[in-house]
Amino acid sequence: MQEDVKQFFEAYRDAFSREPRAVAEFYSAPCLIARMGSVRLNATREDVESLFADIDAKYRSRGFTHAAILAQDIQQLGANSVLATVHWAYMGAQDQTLWEAIFSYNLYKCEDGLKILLLTLHDA
Repeated sequence: MQEDVKQFFEAYRDAFSREPRAVAEFYSAPCLIARMGSVRLNATREDVESLFADIDAKYRSRGFTHAAILAQDIQQLGANSVLATVHWAYMGAQDQTLWEAIFSYNLYKCEDGLKILLLTLHDA
């Protein structure tokens, strides 16, 4: 499953260069997102899309154009679940690093492939 998870995050990374709806497709509905001192339950696909529309607007206002994966740690949690920690670089148009962040993802293998059930930002 290690290779599946690596491919999942490469596709997830590429979705950020497109649109928030493309990013939302990687999430289960419902899902939980813990970041910046709060936990948000996203009960529906529309909730996930709305959250990522807000995040996308904030990222773009900071000059974000694409992301790079700096490191990954993948731990199998049984036959259908994975805990993955990913260190991201958020990049601008000139390939400069604008900021970095580390997130942990609980993934679960659903009928339509891996989905993110819980996202946790490693708050600085």
